[in-house]
Amino acid sequence: MTIIEKLKSRGIIPKAVLYARFSSDNQREESIDAQLRAMHEYCRRNGIVVIREYCDRARSATTDERPEFLAMIDDSKKCDHDFVVVHKLDRFTRNRYDSAYYKRELKKNGITLLSVLEYMDDSPESIILESVLEGMNEYYSKNLSREVMKGLLESARKCQALGGRPPYGYKVNQATRRYEINEDEAGAVRLIYQRVCEGFGYSEIITELNNLGYKTRNNNPFGKNSLTEILRNEKYKGIYIFNRASSAAPDRTRNNHKDKPDDEIIRIPGGMPALVDEITFDRVTALIKTRSRSSPHARAKENYMLVGKIFCGICGASYCGNRSHNGRNKRLLVTYRCTKSKTHGNLRCTNRDVNRNYLESFVFNRIGELIFSKDRIPKLIAAYHSQQNQNTVETSSAQKRLYSKLEDVQKKIDNIVSVITQTGSPSLLESLEKLEEEKKSLTVQISLEESRNMKERLDEIEIVAAYRRAQELFESGSLPQRKQLLNLYLKRINVYPEYVQIHLHKIPSNLKNPSCEVAQPADNSGSELRFLIDNLQKENSVSHPNKGRTRENLVVVNHQ
Repeated sequence: MTIIEKLKSRGIIPKAVLYARFSSDNQREESIDAQLRAMHEYCRRNGIVVIREYCDRARSATTDERPEFLAMIDDSKKCDHDFVVVHKLDRFTRNRYDSAYYKRELKKNGITLLSVLEYMDDSPESIILESVLEGMNEYYSKNLSREVMKGLLESARKCQALGGRPPYGYKVNQATRRYEINEDEAGAVRLIYQRVCEGFGYSEIITELNNLGYKTRNNNPFGKNSLTEILRNEKYKGIYIFNRASSAAPDRTRNNHKDKPDDEIIRIPGGMPALVDEITFDRVTALIKTRSRSSPHARAKENYMLVGKIFCGICGASYCGNRSHNGRNKRLLVTYRCTKSKTHGNLRCTNRDVNRNYLESFVFNRIGELIFSKDRIPKLIAAYHSQQNQNTVETSSAQKRLYSKLEDVQKKIDNIVSVITQTGSPSLLESLEKLEEEKKSLTVQISLEESRNMKERLDEIEIVAAYRRAQELFESGSLPQRKQLLNLYLKRINVYPEYVQIHLHKIPSNLKNPSCEVAQPADNSGSELRFLIDNLQKENSVSHPNKGRTRENLVVVNHQ
């Protein structure tokens, strides 16, 4: 006697819910309608009353992330039916673990799973048959996935786009299925990389992008997340990448920022057009990595400009900011301190603190000497004129892009107006209003570009005057780009018990010197800086720098 017959013998009318699933990999006769028709016929033939239907469309059975399926499992707790009917067992799930788990959930609620095409009962033979069928279903799914991956890998070796939206700045050639540069967006990508190299912060870059009228793919203003995704994508230096993101974990969670092993990733240099050169990309990557360690805590009571750049020469740990009140008058002393000086018990670091005001003042003064040297003025003027020429070309390109958009919008407006006059349809008025707003916006942007292009260039006297004004602002600490210049010029600071070693990079070749400069002292005693030449080795090391001196602390500046 079947379980259906047992219920009928007790005077119970069997009730059931139907579950149908349509997957994109199986578009044969088992469509939703065909499944439902067969299940209704099965229930009618066996005297089962159907009370509800659940249908998942274009959902894979290898996962339980199916809204209707999960709703069916949750509704089983109501105990208002006796069976869940499916057309075939593979409509329920193709994963053996999920099959066992969700069948158990149904049984806990007194519900049995029935298949129209596969007869199952409580006999031992049915248990074996059901296990075989579930194994075959899972094999089918895994084998299909493997075959699909073969095709994807073959296309990837040809550097073809494999679905999904192309990265910002690219488009897909529908004939070749390869990536091409999208000139409407490429300018934004190049500008982002250029500004990061120049030391600009994200907020300043975002403001400039939005002022220029650039939008994300969702037609939204740029934000920090948009910049982050662009700055970490190797495709912008021309490397085609496929199969990088790690596979889903056993619990089906996925971390798209975690990569697979290198031997599983396809990387093809030159596989797509580069928007930035490799040197620029690597330079930006290094700058971002430095910035991630250099941001002081937002709620810090003091501003420590050198955090992330200063390290202990003894233990290698980073130095952090420290405030303390010393002496009888509890005078505030702000210093940089080794992070291991108060930890590790008797193994704690014994390196000394460095006065913040003195060290920061010395570093900024040194950088100021390099940036605002008279020898740099001719190169600055030449760079300014070169940049103006480039801006003229970019402005012309931007104007063409804006005029092209304006022409497209005007064509859409004309078409809608024509339809409205012929049909009198009021539903098109809203679309017409949006297009008119877009037309006004484009007109304003074109006016701004034209006015910007018409501005007169600065002469050499004005350039020098602006240069010296920037120097005054830098020295007073009010220059907005002061922190950016620090990131560009300061590479690293190492603190030793007897001296502080400062490494500067990006120093112009005409300022480089094989010797290093030593300034004393590094404490807050107020003594004047005294420079000693040629007493340091070329390999960034000091030979007895403290020998024969009354001052203990030295500041060593290395040109790199």
